[in-house]
Amino acid sequence: SAFVTTYTPKDTRLTDDLRIILSNYNRITQEDGAILLFVCAGLAVITLIKLMATGRPSIHNRSFLKLSVIAFTGWGSLILLLLLSTAKIVFLPYYLVCQVVFASTLICCSDFGPGSNVDVSQDAHNKADIPWSAHIRTVVMMLSSLVVMVQTMSQSNITQPTDNPLPEIDRQNSIVWANGTGSYFYYYHGLPTAKLLDANAKSQNQIVDHLQEQGINQYFLDEDKIPELVRLLRPRRQFEQVGEFRDQAIYKLKPRVRKNKRSEGPA
Repeated sequence: SAFVTTYTPKDTRLTDDLRIILSNYNRITQEDGAILLFVCAGLAVITLIKLMATGRPSIHNRSFLKLSVIAFTGWGSLILLLLLSTAKIVFLPYYLVCQVVFASTLICCSDFGPGSNVDVSQDAHNKADIPWSAHIRTVVMMLSSLVVMVQTMSQSNITQPTDNPLPEIDRQNSIVWANGTGSYFYYYHGLPTAKLLDANAKSQNQIVDHLQEQGINQYFLDEDKIPELVRLLRPRRQFEQVGEFRDQAIYKLKPRVRKNKRSEGPA
């Protein structure tokens, strides 16, 4: 809901570590962040052009004042969210997408003519023509939004969940190591999943060995070369293919064979 988050307080709290904040700013240029920077650069140009088109800045120039308030609201909310987001431990560029859309909508859809100092009678005469032009712009925007929505719906494919690739898995005594598709296994099939690549090599070795000693069945989805990396960490590990998901093999780590040190004596 609007008041409940799946993140823990550790993820959502503000940090005072400057290294984390600088690292978050470096992430802005990665993946979707580069597109957002391009959009914001274009939005800054549009803002300047509109402010210049309203005429000379003055307290009597209503068009300039109105557009300034709208631009301040859009850019101010975007900058504030940027500061808050990058000051937290967990930050990804796409967290800013909605706020960029909000600022772009405010600034791009605001339309004010050139400002001028006119008398009251002329100003009242001009206001009489505003409703019709405003209605026309509103209808055009609604029709444009409707066309975009229909086009998006026509190009969207509804994805149906596939069959469980591991129907015989023991959910109480197993874990599936995956990376990008682990949440799919958990959401649709209730399979216990986790991301192994988030840990360093030493931690990966320790957790795989520990679970193997505890008798936990471990499955590895062959994405991002996870089984290959696990095998490189300890070459004696043996895998057997037990399934497939989206053209990617699923391997099971064979149980460790323990040698019986006790030798039988003569009867």
